[in-house]
Amino acid sequence: MRKLIYIIFSFISIVVLAGACQQVKLSDADKKFAEGEYFTASEMYQKIYRKLPRKDRDMRGIVAWRLAESYRLSNNPVRAVSAYTNATNYNVPDSTLPLQYARTLHKTGDYKKSAEQYSEFLKARPTSRFEGNRIGSPVES
Repeated sequence: MRKLIYIIFSFISIVVLAGACQQVKLSDADKKFAEGEYFTASEMYQKIYRKLPRKDRDMRGIVAWRLAESYRLSNNPVRAVSAYTNATNYNVPDSTLPLQYARTLHKTGDYKKSAEQYSEFLKARPTSRFEGNRIGSPVES
């Protein structure tokens, strides 16, 4: 009788622990991001990023970019800069990456790097509405 109780208890414990150790999925993090729960999404993206192998550069870049966006939208520019740096290093093919990276650098007070990123953005989009606001260009009234 004791063995049976022990086996049942062990089985229930294993089932409960297995359910508690659920892996975080990218789709779940994207869902939280879409719902506007940026803090929760950033935690999930961070767990995903840490578990990705370094050789999977494309996926690490995408997750780093989404992590940076989560940090930016949850008003955490210091962490966003770090994530944007990672996304830039992994060459994420997003046209707004240099712009958002520049804005975040500007928020943290790194104006030199911010100007570089603004210039990078304007190279890719010369007809952007930001073209008239270039560093060193005359301000139009």
